[in-house]
Amino acid sequence: MLTILMQPQHSTAGHPGHMSGDLLVFGASAIYAVYLVSIKGVSRRYKPLTIMKWTFLSGSIPTLVFGIGPMAQSNLLHGQASVGIWAICISICVFMTVIPYLLIPVGIKTLSPSIYGTYNYLAPLIAAVTSILLGQDKLMWDQPIALILIILGVILVNKK
Repeated sequence: MLTILMQPQHSTAGHPGHMSGDLLVFGASAIYAVYLVSIKGVSRRYKPLTIMKWTFLSGSIPTLVFGIGPMAQSNLLHGQASVGIWAICISICVFMTVIPYLLIPVGIKTLSPSIYGTYNYLAPLIAAVTSILLGQDKLMWDQPIALILIILGVILVNKK
């Protein structure tokens, strides 16, 4: 919430920021948390490929329903994208979506959801540190506070 509330009111493209996008991200995070807790029992009964088949199928239905219009208008589908752009899109889908999601049930089967969630929270931290080190972002005063709040939340969740 701190990160959402501290963001500028306008995006870099000059369009006003909308709370609806932030609410969608929050909703997605909440649903993902429910998924992480519920996948533990499912991963004991089914193979990771079966779990991912149904997860991606159930996720693709609303994506197609709400995204078919913008997808049909995209430059990617009208022959304006090079082979390199297609390769990048496919590599993102495979290496940053399919493979990690295939490994989630394996991790959940081996680890508890709280430990998996702890490692999951390291991803934004690593992204933030990397972008600051590469000079693509600047360290703002609210970022260390958000980091401390995340660490405290993880400690409180893992406390028995």
